[in-house]
Amino acid sequence: METVLGTQVLPHLDAVAQLRIAVFRRRRGVQRQAQADAA
Repeated sequence: METVLGTQVLPHLDAVAQLRIAVFRRRRGVQRQAQADAA
């Protein structure tokens, strides 16, 4: 049971982590671009 649960949950958590990283980088990129436009 644990092995089945692990194989289903771990990829999901990895996908969530990748999504959070992508959103975080995108936000920082937008802020950096905004600062460049303001400067």
